[in-house]
Amino acid sequence: MRVELADVGVAYNESAVFQGVSLRVAPGETLAVVGPTGSGKTTFLKLCAGLIPPARGTVLLDGQDPVAQGAEGLSRLRRRIRFVAQEGALISNLSVFENLALPMRYHSHAPEEVIRREVEGLLAEASVTHLLRLFPAQLSLGEKKIVSLLRAREGIASLLLIDDPFLGIDELQFETIMGMVRRWRARKATMVLVTNHPWIVRDMADRLIALLPDGVHWTGRAEEIPAGVHPFLDGIRRRLEGTPSADRDPAGGTGRESG
Repeated sequence: MRVELADVGVAYNESAVFQGVSLRVAPGETLAVVGPTGSGKTTFLKLCAGLIPPARGTVLLDGQDPVAQGAEGLSRLRRRIRFVAQEGALISNLSVFENLALPMRYHSHAPEEVIRREVEGLLAEASVTHLLRLFPAQLSLGEKKIVSLLRAREGIASLLLIDDPFLGIDELQFETIMGMVRRWRARKATMVLVTNHPWIVRDMADRLIALLPDGVHWTGRAEEIPAGVHPFLDGIRRRLEGTPSADRDPAGGTGRESG
């Protein structure tokens, strides 16, 4: 799915979160969204998902404006989008099995035995089959994120919007989630990924957009970050100079950098 933002701005209580953002995410591209806490990274994802309208400018998904769509057209668009929230956003009164089975029942109408095998296969792939009968309240944050990412695998997603999947997880969970991101990237899924993790920004994203305080933003490749635009970007540059490659050292961090 192609994502286009033209002169987009968002404001809360008349204070700009970001403004004047013009950007095109090509089909199959991975865009990293970086920035300090409160800079609007999650808001940016919601704009790309068509979940909220911009205060100014337009957002187009494959040339269609979600704001201008009727209920049926918007539903068709959203069936091609997977939004993975930072906390997982699992349905609290459903087990892990039911959370994963629900969208399969809705979209595929497959027999229950087929759905059961699909769910068990997804959990086995991530080495978390022991979570099958647990409920979200019984899961750690990392486990919730893994299950939410597995749920996003359902069907054929054209656009994946993932909010800080590497924050607050342990090394094993980090590796599991990295494997999922690599597989999506290899399959040429369009991804917009919030993360401040330095070598993921450099090695796993084609470009980044930095959302900075006072509505400032910068877009480009990680190796092109200029000096002096903003102290946050200067910090990203310094961290990139000292971080390992994702290919050389996949366990190069715990992903606990806050965004």
